[in-house]
Parts: sequence; C-alpha cells; structure tokens
Amino acid sequence: RPGYRSRMGGYLLSSYYHTLRPGLRAEHHVDYRTRRGFAVGEDLTWNAPGATGALKLYYLSDDQPIDDDEDAATSDIDSQRYRIHLDHNQSLDERTLLLMQLNYLSDTDVIEDFFNREYRAVRQPENYISLSHQREHFSVSALLNARLNDFYSNVDRLPEVTIDFMRQQLGRSSFYYEGQTQAARLERVWMDSLSGEDYASIRFDTEHMVYQPRRYFGWLNLVPRVGYRGTYYSDTKETVTTESVSTTNTTTTTVVGGVTNTVTSAVTSTNSVSTDVARGAELRNLFEVGAEASFKTFKVWEDWGENRIDLRHILEPYANYTLRMNSGVEPVDLYQFDSVDALGELHQILIGAGNKL
Repeated sequence: RPGYRSRMGGYLLSSYYHTLRPGLRAEHHVDYRTRRGFAVGEDLTWNAPGATGALKLYYLSDDQPIDDDEDAATSDIDSQRYRIHLDHNQSLDERTLLLMQLNYLSDTDVIEDFFNREYRAVRQPENYISLSHQREHFSVSALLNARLNDFYSNVDRLPEVTIDFMRQQLGRSSFYYEGQTQAARLERVWMDSLSGEDYASIRFDTEHMVYQPRRYFGWLNLVPRVGYRGTYYSDTKETVTTESVSTTNTTTTTVVGGVTNTVTSAVTSTNSVSTDVARGAELRNLFEVGAEASFKTFKVWEDWGENRIDLRHILEPYANYTLRMNSGVEPVDLYQFDSVDALGELHQILIGAGNKL
C-alpha cells in the first residue's frame, strides 16, 4: 500500500500473511517511510471455538522520532520505537468470560504515529485481565488493571471484585431491587513528567436501591425510588493550610533643601500554602430518594423514502428528581480515583427526552 503523509514522507506498507493451521494466521510486515526508515512487524491471530485473540509486534529505528512541531529539548522519545500488543477473549463456559489486553510501548506517540486509526479510538491503551461470571439474577467479576508504561497516568485496580444484582422483582410484591457491591485496592499513579504524588486506598462500596414502578392514566410512568450507598476508605486525606510570614526592609532616601533624609520601613507579607496530609479510615453514607416520570409518544410514517419503508419515531420525555444526603466524609477529603469518589450531596431535577427511530 503506497502513499504519502507529511510526517512520514512517501511510504510503502507491505505485508504477507498465511495460515499456519486452521484458526491460526501469521502476518509479516515490512514497511518503509522516507522520513522514518524501515520497520518490521509480526502479527499472530487466532480464532478458535470460544476463543479469539492476537499478538502484534512492531519495531523500527526511527530516523526522525521527534516531529517538527515538538520541542526536542523536552521530548523523551528516542529512535528505538516499538509496540507489543496482546489481546485474548475466551468463553470458559456459557456463563464465564475471560478478557485480556496488554500493551507495552516505547513512548507516548508510537500509537499516534504508526497506528493512527487505533489512536483515534483509544488515546491511552489499557492493560487489564477481566474474569466475569453471569447468572440469572446477578453477575460476579474480577478486574486486574495495572500500568505497564511509566509515561501514562493510571488508576491501578489490584484487583477489583464486583457483584452486580440486576433489577428484579421482590417476591410477588410491586417492589423491585437493584444493587452493586464492590471491593478494590486502588492506586493512582502519575506519569513521570507530573509532580503529583501517588496515593492509594482500599475501597469497599455497596449500593442498594428499591423501586416501585407505577402507571397512571394508562400512559404516565412514575418510578419512585429509595436507596442507600455506603463507601469505606482505608485511607483518606485532609487539606492543611500553613501560613508563613516574611519581612522585607526597604530604604527610601530623599533630599530636601540640601538635607538628606533616610527612612527605613519594614514590609510584611503572608504566604499561604495548602498541602494534603494522610488521614485514617472513613465511612461515607449516602441516602437517596427520588422519582422518575416519563411517557412515550410515537408517530408512524408509511411508505417513506425511495424504498417505501415504514418508520416509527418514538419520543420519550422524562423528568428525574434526586435528593441525596451525605452523613459521612465529604469528597474534598477523599482521594479521587473515579466518579464514585466525587459523589456527595445532590438536589436536582434532570429533564430530557429520548428518541428512537
């Protein structure tokens, strides 16, 4: 495949693939770019009953690793560039699924430079191993997510175990239950170029919600709810502000009528510095009540368009009211890993509409 790009110059990308055995294919790459030089790669893909995956290797000694619009003095990209990618998906049985993805890269730009289509979909490749088991009313999953490349920031989950209870009827009553319980050891690690300090905590989070769907006038859906969410943190933080006072002497000299007057004055300034200090374990309790109201309306267009097809447009306006109260630690005193840690008091009405064609 020949072509031209301003950052690569003229290029010729070539590959040869062949089947090693049924379900196993190898592909060999030899690429040349006038501004970058030669590159080689090797792909091995498999597709067996219940299992698919690929191992992709790519390497080049880059003649121009730093683009024209980048600062060579601050760039940490050298000429030896590579990508090692492994993904594997396997159904262990009809209810159990194993997912794996590993990416080891030479630098932050190797995906953008040589695998631009992948870069547009995912800016920072993930590294994880996930095992999930699905039952009729609940699912159990375990996730191991860790950073392999120091030039990325990441939230490591070492590991994270989750039990999800799908929304289900409680006996023969009109009430429905939905819940999730999760336990994880979380660690926030920053890229080498950032000055932030890494932090970690063990987090146990459990959420439970009860609903009672109702219908009025044959068309109005009203779903009141009440719930509780408790989150335990083994480590939290506290922001401490310290003030320092500094004094600077200034001297002013004036001459009046041949007489020199010298005045020395002191200028005092106060500087405030905020730092985060570690604090012990905390429990956050969130209590929530709310209700969602919605209805559906539709219109059918018959014999629409050149193909004379029937189209139905469904419009579903909704209003969702939420009152959430916090009787525990506030988000400002929590290490932030994901959206769970930002939860706090909330009082709002969310209004919107869903459309389907």
